[in-house]
Parts: sequence; C-alpha cells; structure tokens
Amino acid sequence: MGRREEGKGVYERPMGMGASGSVDASSKLKIAIVGFGNFGQFLAKTIVRQGHTVLAYSRTDYSDVARKMGVSYFSDADDLCEEHPEVVLLCTSILSTEKVLKSLPFQRLKRSTLFVDVLSVKEFPRKLFFQHLPPDFDILCTHPMFGRVQNL
Repeated sequence: MGRREEGKGVYERPMGMGASGSVDASSKLKIAIVGFGNFGQFLAKTIVRQGHTVLAYSRTDYSDVARKMGVSYFSDADDLCEEHPEVVLLCTSILSTEKVLKSLPFQRLKRSTLFVDVLSVKEFPRKLFFQHLPPDFDILCTHPMFGRVQNL
C-alpha cells in the first residue's frame, strides 16, 4: 500500500478470496494481535477460520487459549515482531495503548507493516500512531462494535 498519507483513505479489493470466505495460499497474511483478551481472541477465531496465520502477544499468559485456537502465542514482543507480521492489530485497553505502543520493537518489523487499532475512540489512537510509528508503516483506525447484545 505504500506510505501513509494523513487524511487519505486507501481501499484495495481483497485478492484471492474464495466463495467460502477463506483465502487461497498466495493471499494468506501473517497477523499479529497485541492484546489477546476477549476482543483479541474474538478476532483471532475469525481470522484463523479464514485461513490466515495468527500470532498473539499479551501481558497475561494466554498460551493455552491460543494453542487451542491454532494461534502462536508469544510472551515477548521482540519474538513476536521477529516473525515479521504483515498486520499488527492493537487490541489493548485505552489506558494501556500508549505504553504498549511505545514498548513495541518497531525496528524488528518490516517497513510496510500495517497497524490497525480497534479502540472505541478514534482521535486518540490516530494521534498516537502518527506520533510513535515509523513513517513507512501504514495505519488503519477502525471502530468495531463489540460487547453484550441486548434486545432493543
């Protein structure tokens, strides 16, 4: 996707997507999830089901949960980044986002790495990404809906 540009969105149509929603071997991604709590695990289930490789890192040891899901769990951020994921999903709490982001060894990642946040706010992570990520990294700020389902 190239260098990011503030204020410009990029959409690339997914290549290699099969009718079942899974991807062919040439389109598989290596996706790291940083923050493997409830939402990180929720995302991992879907991503694994679609045939991508999922790596996880969290301050809590979720190695047993990850293994059962087919996810490679790392207790050290350096080791996770040495795997060179194409995408890093930042699934941390709002309170720990900046600390976690600053602690990641960016020099161990490829310059074209895509960082995705899934926080419930947008300006805060966007500003953090622009402040702390190397300029060659791509950024995608999302606003997922997650939580209890209630009857209206």
